[in-house]
Amino acid sequence: FVATASLTQISFESGHLIIDAAATGDQSLRFTQAGQRVTLDLPAPLGPQRSATITLKYHGAPSRGVTFIGEPQQIYTAFTTSEWMVGIDDPSDKATLDLTVSVPSEWTVFSHGDPVGGAAAEVGRRAYRFLLTEPASTYTYGFVAGRFSAVVQERVGNIQLQYVGTDTDEATMRRVFADTPDMLRFFEDRAGVPYPAHAFTQVLTAGGAQQELSGLVLLPKTYAPWVAEHPQDITLAAHELAHQWWGNRVTCQSWNEFWLNEGMATFMAAAYVEHRFGRDAYDRLIAGYRADYERIRDAGHDKPLVFADWSRPSADDRTLVYRKGAYVLAQLRDTIGDAAFWAGLRAYTRQFDGKSVVSDDLRVQMERASGRDLAPFFSQWVSAR
Repeated sequence: FVATASLTQISFESGHLIIDAAATGDQSLRFTQAGQRVTLDLPAPLGPQRSATITLKYHGAPSRGVTFIGEPQQIYTAFTTSEWMVGIDDPSDKATLDLTVSVPSEWTVFSHGDPVGGAAAEVGRRAYRFLLTEPASTYTYGFVAGRFSAVVQERVGNIQLQYVGTDTDEATMRRVFADTPDMLRFFEDRAGVPYPAHAFTQVLTAGGAQQELSGLVLLPKTYAPWVAEHPQDITLAAHELAHQWWGNRVTCQSWNEFWLNEGMATFMAAAYVEHRFGRDAYDRLIAGYRADYERIRDAGHDKPLVFADWSRPSADDRTLVYRKGAYVLAQLRDTIGDAAFWAGLRAYTRQFDGKSVVSDDLRVQMERASGRDLAPFFSQWVSAR
């Protein structure tokens, strides 16, 4: 890490993990754990812009953040990275990652970033190594490992696509993910930013995972039979793929602005459905989001999209962030018109690619694209009042 100010201590989130030892080089470090954080005493003050390396050894049995499935044997991570790897959960604090996962030799591992040469492993085990070279928020870190029924590969330009199944054959996998290449092209066009990696993998897991990681999406295996029966209901896959731009690359500066991740991805999934199946299909989705929002509003639980505090969100709070957020973006599109809306979204995505944002960043770009004062709109729907 690099110090941004003079440091004598450094703290990380450590979830429910138990720290066994800490060191810098061959020198042990004193540390304390409290409130799911570990604080380490540095051996000497570290000046601004100076770098240091810390090694931590730890163990634990996380209750969240990583899921272990007995049959079929699988492990996958989701969102709360500090429950399986010490780090910083702040979405605005982005970092690179070099991850090696050691598993039984008959297992396979898929992860974020680019796979690199196999690392050394014990007899009967295999080690997979992945490099994430573009800084990313820690919630986008992770992997899925275990036994899988099928792996299908295809290329779109220079992007390697992989579809990984659990209890699903190759033919079904190809049908379920047939729209993935078109989704990539659609989101690239709307973002004005190319897909930011060399590979994209979608995995149907034995659990209930619905999670976007950097270059990797986890979906429940029940998604396959559902899409087979309802071929237009591909919003879940579209939502998670949209996050590769809106969420993973253009990231909310704090969880209080989480709607910029989730409301945007929900809206963009509906926009893809419009592109793929027509305006009526889009209108039905937006009408559903509006109905969900109005139910919460009529119950007296409405809140601005910028939350005063996101530390203990309720189910209604999550619905507001996802569905009210998507409905508000649809309202904004109707207010300023298609040309201005898509131009504003493209400018917003380009300017803040790889960065963190607040709602005013979106407002400014939409105002520039439309030539309109959108402060009243954002005050009504978005800003904390």
